[in-house]
Amino acid sequence: IMSTKEKSEKKSVISRDVLAAMFNTSEFKQYSHDCRQEVVESLEGHEFKTLLDLDCGGGKMLEQLFETFPDMEACGFDYSLDRLNGAKERLEGKNVSFKFGNAQCLPYEDNQFDVVVSTSTFHHYPYPDNVLKEVHRVLKPKGILVICDTYLGATLRYLNNFCKPINEVTEIRMYSEKEIWQMLGGAGFNGITWRRLNKHAYLAKAVASGIPLIA
Repeated sequence: IMSTKEKSEKKSVISRDVLAAMFNTSEFKQYSHDCRQEVVESLEGHEFKTLLDLDCGGGKMLEQLFETFPDMEACGFDYSLDRLNGAKERLEGKNVSFKFGNAQCLPYEDNQFDVVVSTSTFHHYPYPDNVLKEVHRVLKPKGILVICDTYLGATLRYLNNFCKPINEVTEIRMYSEKEIWQMLGGAGFNGITWRRLNKHAYLAKAVASGIPLIA
């Protein structure tokens, strides 16, 4: 007869296996990683000059943004030197600079950017509230934040968060629409919108209030 602890561990393993199988499907990858055009379209109609791609990876998002906004001044930021090197190669000749570091302590001045975009990375942050406060700091008053990230329904979200508790080493935590609204509001953003893009992705957009936050 299994103990309560053993039963809990077995449920956790089964849940992890179910989620891993889903995350590895081509459908999930397509939905959650191929929404760059929606990010571009969300910025059309806005006048901006400076843009930060937070955790820019290999530079695909920046490459697509430059196709529509060729005159922008961009910065790519990531915690992986390998990915930054790939982005540099991809965007050679473009008006873009790159920096390495931790998103909780961005190496940029206050009020530096008109736009910050974050694609397929927000669910990895162990302390998303701290990241959002940093993003608010580096955005100009009325600057725009666009988050495009993975969406899971309530049941799968619960299983994911149950199996992968918050820790300082690795983090995959999915959020509900309500949680995104609360985190953005708590970080000083207003004008918040949230919408599903497809089965496994959402897009949130918010405006920096311009009021410095008290630490």
